[in-house]
Order: sequence, then structure tokens, then C-alpha cells
Amino acid sequence: MSEKRKRLWLRFAAACVLAFNIALCLSLPLYADMGPKPSVTLKIKNAPEGRYAVGLLEKNSNGYRDDDQTYSNVEDMNRAMFDKMMAYEEDGWSIAFAPGRTPFIGFPNEYGNTRSEFKYTYYAPSHFKIILVTGEDGAEYVSNEIETTRYEAACYYDFKTGVLAEDLEKYEQDDKSYFRRSVSFCVGTLIMEGLLLFAFGLGQLRNIPVFLIANVLTQFYLHATLWGNYKAYGPGGWGNLVIFLGNELLILIVETVLYAIFMKQENGKHGRIVAYGILANILSLFGGLFAQTIVR
Repeated sequence: MSEKRKRLWLRFAAACVLAFNIALCLSLPLYADMGPKPSVTLKIKNAPEGRYAVGLLEKNSNGYRDDDQTYSNVEDMNRAMFDKMMAYEEDGWSIAFAPGRTPFIGFPNEYGNTRSEFKYTYYAPSHFKIILVTGEDGAEYVSNEIETTRYEAACYYDFKTGVLAEDLEKYEQDDKSYFRRSVSFCVGTLIMEGLLLFAFGLGQLRNIPVFLIANVLTQFYLHATLWGNYKAYGPGGWGNLVIFLGNELLILIVETVLYAIFMKQENGKHGRIVAYGILANILSLFGGLFAQTIVR
């Protein structure tokens, strides 16, 4: 390949990287309801005996309250606790609402909740207190206020001590799990593409450095963007999948161009090298997805 053509291919690869990152930056606000929403998973430690309910309190409530709404879906045995939470107001703190005018009030064993874990999944506030009301005597308990640091927040409330805090141990476990999946993805990619390199008859010593450098650079780029999205929006959602698939397509183009320019084939032609670059990245995409599903 002539020097002029090499420069053209490198410019093409660089343009693809630039265009993808511009598109990514412009599209981040457009995930709408496809991506994860701000949420709170709340664990109750030393939970009270009998029936109880837990709600999120927000200062200067967000305006979704509708006093004409009867909330007829609330069961009769929970109605007194529900009404008490709805009526709570002190120093500007009152029950928080989701955009659909639904209050963030949870009952055990309803809507995905368990006896000791409650999920508030649709635009939950990041700055809140909790209110816990017992069903036997109607007593109410209000926690301290906290400001969460994660898009998908994990918190706990110790009923015995009255302390509300973020669950830093769960964050650490989630980060380690994500890191293990990333490492498994990288290792799986190198093994799969390396074996395929020899299967295509391209495993000569002069091609190995090209293979390693290209993969190290592209894997670093891939996981740097995925890690940034994970820290900002959590591990799930369509947004993460869009970034992953978009990056994989970009890596397919970039690696194939680099291989075509810098790898050598015995007959001097590049057809087999290009075919290898395309097939290797398609296989590593599916292999990486599989590795992420089995490593936790």
C-alpha cells in the first residue's frame, strides 16, 4: 500500500472516531425514556414488627401533587399509613412525587418491594429524607436528610438508630463486579481475536505487535467511555447498550484500517487482512456480550 493511501485510510479512521464522539455528545440528552432514570433502592435494617410503609420526603415538593387524586389503588389496610404520609409537612418537607403525580410511597411486598427493600425507580429525588409509618399505632419516624452521589442510588435506613445513609458497601461491590466484567471482556477479546489471527494465517511475528497495539488502544477507548457512562448513569439501560454497540462498530472500522495498513500478508494483498478485521470484531462483540453475562 502506498504512503498516500495509508494517510488517506488513517484520516478516514480518525474522522470516524471524531464523528462518533461528536454524535455521542450530542445524543446523550436524547435518551428520554429509553435509558435508566434516577432511582433509589432503600434497605430497611432492624425493621419494625407488623405492617409499615416508607416514603421519600422532598423539600419544596416538585409540583406534581394533585389534591384531587384519590389513589383508589391503595388497599384499605394501608390507607391510614398512606394518608398520614400524604398529610406530612414540616419545615417545607413533604412527600415527593414522580412526574406522573404518583407519590414515592412504598409498602412491603408490593410493586417489586420486599419486607426490607423498597425501590423508587422513576425520577426519584437525590436530596431527600424518609418517613416511616407503622400500621399498628400510626407512629411516624422521620430520618435525617441526605444527598445521594449515584444516579441509581442505594441507601439504607436503620430503624433502631434512625440513621439514613448511602450504602457505600453496595457501591463498592457494584464497581468490582463491573470491573470484573470489563476485564473478562478484554481477555476474551484478545484470546478470540488472537486465535483467529493464526487461523487466517496472519500470525507471523511482524503482525503480532500490530495486533496487540491496536487491541490495547481500542479496548482502552471502549472501556473508558463505558466506565464514564456507568459512573454517570449506572450499569443498565439502553444508553449503555447504544454506547457499547456504537463503539464496537467504530472499533471494527478503526482496527480493520490499522490492520490493512500495517499488517503484512505473504502475497502482498490485503483481502484476507480486511476479512480478518471484520470477522474478528463481529465475533468479539458476541463473545464479549456473553462474557459480561456470566461474570458478576
